[in-house]
Amino acid sequence: MKLQNKHALFFILIFFLVVGILIVFYYFFFIHKEVSYRRKAALNIISFGGERRTDLAVYRAKSGVWFIKPSSGGATYTKAWGGDPSDRPVPGDYDGDGKTDIAVYRASTGAWFIVPSSGGTPSTKAWGGDPSDKPVPGDYDGDGKTDIAVYRASNGTWLIIPSSGGIPSTKVWGGDPSDKPVPGDYDGDGKTDIAVYRASTGAWFIIPSSGGASYTKGLGGDPSDKPAPGDYDGDGKTDLAVYRVNGGAWFIIPSSGDKPISRGWGGDPSDKPVPGDYDGDGKTDIAVYRRGTGTWYIYPSSGSAPYGMSWGGEADDKPITTTLSSID
Repeated sequence: MKLQNKHALFFILIFFLVVGILIVFYYFFFIHKEVSYRRKAALNIISFGGERRTDLAVYRAKSGVWFIKPSSGGATYTKAWGGDPSDRPVPGDYDGDGKTDIAVYRASTGAWFIVPSSGGTPSTKAWGGDPSDKPVPGDYDGDGKTDIAVYRASNGTWLIIPSSGGIPSTKVWGGDPSDKPVPGDYDGDGKTDIAVYRASTGAWFIIPSSGGASYTKGLGGDPSDKPAPGDYDGDGKTDLAVYRVNGGAWFIIPSSGDKPISRGWGGDPSDKPVPGDYDGDGKTDIAVYRRGTGTWYIYPSSGSAPYGMSWGGEADDKPITTTLSSID
């Protein structure tokens, strides 16, 4: 009888051990992955090495060379990709490996040229080409890969190719001459939402991908305001934010419901907003790139001391940031 009890106890222990392993497996490969996708969509980190911290990078338009300074502290490097006068940098994780891929959108032809960080063959895709088209890459289908997309300013139409293989979609949203596309994950469902910032009034018009009703919020309206959305409170949702060039002030409305934030950071006429998660704490940091000197001034959300770092400085250098479509 004692031997039978020992065998029964042994099988019970094995059973719970197997169940525990399955639970851990499910968490890391499904739940954790889903949470990562959601946070990824809101933060939209520019990380060419996949370190989950924003890298410093510039695209030198006259030569088509990318200059990258990894956040990991690794060796800096360059990559020649682009060079056509109409090329615009459109970095994103097109292959879904967790690393930002180098890519350009050639406005003169509507061609996208992408270098997968996973080592695959560079690809070309024709999508766009209208003189008013603005590239707005994002993860609109929530599969963890960046989708090719453009916003056609002439009629306010969004044209999107899902990386999951679905049928290309179009959506009319915007159309006012002052509208700027500000895609982001405003509802926190892991998918990029269609949205525009109307500079003439400071109104944000947002369509949640989760199926909720579209809505409007006001933030900005000053002629010098530049939209700079990001996940500043780290709740997995994109927050409304603007950088006021005239005065160098940031205005942020946290999606978590916390008190609106205003902070002075910048102020030089050449400063461009370059929000990103530079300290890797899961929150977007306030930052500006000073075109006149090539200096990045970063205000970490983690509470560390603000700092400046030089990277770039040529007159035609474009800082690589998630707000490229709205600050150009």
